[in-house]
Formats: sequence, C-alpha cells, structure tokens
Amino acid sequence: TTVYIKGVEPLNLNEKNESTSVDIRIFQLKDDSAFMALPFDQLWADKGAALGGDKLGEVKQITVYGGPATAEPRPIELGDLNKDCRFVGIMALYPKSDGKGEQRVVVTASDAGSVVFELTGYRIDAKK
Repeated sequence: TTVYIKGVEPLNLNEKNESTSVDIRIFQLKDDSAFMALPFDQLWADKGAALGGDKLGEVKQITVYGGPATAEPRPIELGDLNKDCRFVGIMALYPKSDGKGEQRVVVTASDAGSVVFELTGYRIDAKK
C-alpha cells in the first residue's frame, strides 16, 4: 500500500515566519478509537505502545517539507498492510497548534491509498 503525503507552505512556521519541516508517524491500526483518544504527547513519546494490540506492525516515520500547493504529493510505500489492519493513522509532530485543525488523522485502510494527506500550517488533513 502506498500513501500520499504533501507539505504545503506555510508549514510549521518558525519565529522568523519561515516554513520548516515536520516529522510524521504512520500507524497501521486494528481500531482507531484509542489512537484518536489518547494524549498526543503520550502516543508520540512511546511510539504507539499505549495502543497495545490496536497498533499493528512497525511505525513508519518520515520528514515532510513544505512546498507549493500545486506540487505533486510524495508517495510513501508502506508495503503490505497487516491482515488485521482496518485503519491508517498519521500523527504530525508540530511544536504548537493554531487551533485550526488536527495534528492527527485516521482513514480506513481501504481509503489510505486514494487520499492525499496534506500538512499545512500546524495541521494535517486527508483530502480526496
């Protein structure tokens, strides 16, 4: 399975109003409720160990860089999803929030390859 990631400037602005990169983690999930409910900092710090049996396989971490909105999304190969994987969840490690969106998103495993995960500002969205 391939997921598509795109960073759109302005992205993760620093104190000089420059776009900076963002690390994300991609999770294969049996169930998404704990992924969305657990505190973000706890999930990031323990790489999803708090998810217990809902976390399937290894967590993939990549760095996303900002670019123009017209840029093509970057394909990220996840390989074969675990047979029990029902959801794909992505967390974006921003140092702060602007209150304009979420820092994590979940889609069904069947939709994971047909959406673009777009990072902009201090949020991540799944766009059809």
